[in-house]
Amino acid sequence: MGIFWTRQKKEAWEYAKEIGYLEGNQKYIPSSHIEAYKWMMEQMEKKIPKYNGEYPIWLFLSKPQTQERFVILEIELDEDDVLLSDFYGFQFIINNCSLINENDEEYDEYLYAECDTMKEKLKRKSWDNIFDLNRKQLSLQGTTGRVELSKVIKVYEIEK
Repeated sequence: MGIFWTRQKKEAWEYAKEIGYLEGNQKYIPSSHIEAYKWMMEQMEKKIPKYNGEYPIWLFLSKPQTQERFVILEIELDEDDVLLSDFYGFQFIINNCSLINENDEEYDEYLYAECDTMKEKLKRKSWDNIFDLNRKQLSLQGTTGRVELSKVIKVYEIEK
């Protein structure tokens, strides 16, 4: 078991209390991020045994700052139910950019690819680098599927 934190809009938390669980919702995802989220969901499908295809809940490995329109939930999850990745690397995926750098074996192949299909294939393969947790300068984040309210240890809200 591990301790994680998630920042949620107050409305999402209120809704979760009504239905008994928290899970991601497409309506809160900017349209420019949908493809990156779907890619992450495909990875969760491959790497999290009990994952059922929900939109992800984003997790922090340490408690983030509380902001007025949000609550912070401290949750305890089985580590097998969490997919860790590099936050900054995921920004490349959101922006549909390659994570291939000049030290990678695929660099020349990517740089000089003659067809867009091959370039796209190499770019998408490079996205797996966000799961290489041995790289330098990582800012770790986690994703999980549905979180049952029984997993919530503490709720942090701004007092008014």
